[in-house]
Amino acid sequence: VKCLSSGMFEYCSSLKMLEIPDGVTVIERRAFAGCESLTSISLPDSVTEIGSGCFSVCRALESFMVPPRVKCLSSGMFEYCSSLRTLTIPAGIETIEPYFAYECDALTDLFFDGTQEQWEALILDMENRLPDTEKPLQDGITIHFMAELE
Repeated sequence: VKCLSSGMFEYCSSLKMLEIPDGVTVIERRAFAGCESLTSISLPDSVTEIGSGCFSVCRALESFMVPPRVKCLSSGMFEYCSSLRTLTIPAGIETIEPYFAYECDALTDLFFDGTQEQWEALILDMENRLPDTEKPLQDGITIHFMAELE
């Protein structure tokens, strides 16, 4: 299996933990949307694309590590993940779409594997695609620049 199709596990309310096997490269839109009991998901490094709304309304998900070959954080990827506290993003991210972490009120720590300069360029690009009244991320999130800690 190379691709997890759109809505493949959507609204599987009893799904709690999942480890996706190596070799999967694409996880299409809303593949896990509404899996409200999902607390842990492990994605292999082979994943290069994660579709919009993929993990939306996964209310029990507390942390997530974006695989290193993913280039885009798509719109609504984590929307309404009300327990998401930590998010790790690889330095190779090229695009962060607006509302990728919409209404993730518990999000307090974002670990970016790149530099502050790289992050600021990504955020500026996202801000340019938002209405003037919108912010790219909610207040209270600490950004940790992992490349600068090494």
